[in-house]
Amino acid sequence: MIASRAGITVPGMYRHVSSKEELLLEVARRTFESYRGVLPEVDGTGALGLAVALGTFARSRDRVARRLAVELDFGAWRSDLLAVSLKQFHREVRTSVAASLVAQNFSDGTEGADRAAMVFLMLFMGSAHIDVVDPSLVDDAAWRACLRQRVPQLIGPLPPASSTDQDDEGKNSQEGTTC
Repeated sequence: MIASRAGITVPGMYRHVSSKEELLLEVARRTFESYRGVLPEVDGTGALGLAVALGTFARSRDRVARRLAVELDFGAWRSDLLAVSLKQFHREVRTSVAASLVAQNFSDGTEGADRAAMVFLMLFMGSAHIDVVDPSLVDDAAWRACLRQRVPQLIGPLPPASSTDQDDEGKNSQEGTTC
């Protein structure tokens, strides 16, 4: 299918790549480069900029990018090389977002910014499934407005823990603002 869409023969395609895995890795590399255009430069925009990026990713024009994100995630289960490449990309995004938050005087410090960056990355990867979960949200201005309102609450600095905060086992948390 890839060869026919590219207007070449299958043997012609394998003159450029030696295996299906190498082809998948090249698709991944190009996809990661395209995501760098979708992911925001958060300098000066903080969590709101991240929310806007999620809303932008929910537009119909990014449907192929969302499908590729899902396919690459599934492909990483079958290919160790792809899994390594995907982890590296996630690490780069997480590091970049966390560094930008720290540069904006993120009040939770470096560790909190790293965790906030991970929350963003999980939201970004989850938003790749919007076409399956609820296709009506694609191109929905109200959904983008909801993201602009809610994402900063999820990614922004955490309020101090109260004495009633409990962990998953029902014990009082002693960790303060760490998440």
